[in-house]
Amino acid sequence: MTVALRGRARIDLREDLAQRYDAGASIRTLATQEHRSYGFTRTLLLEAGVELRPRHHRAPTNQPPTQPPTGYGRSHA
Repeated sequence: MTVALRGRARIDLREDLAQRYDAGASIRTLATQEHRSYGFTRTLLLEAGVELRPRHHRAPTNQPPTQPPTGYGRSHA
């Protein structure tokens, strides 16, 4: 069982997750790396102001992977 995150620890984790998500990591990958659930990881990303990429965003198998499309990531409003 993981410990609930509150205060500065929660802020630090969500900022770290947001940076890694913006760099192209998937929510599933981040959740696995942090030993957290997909839902909790997604919630932290939303708290950080990240605009989530569409689901199933994958390059066709006959082409090399590409960078995530522009326009997704943290909103700077």
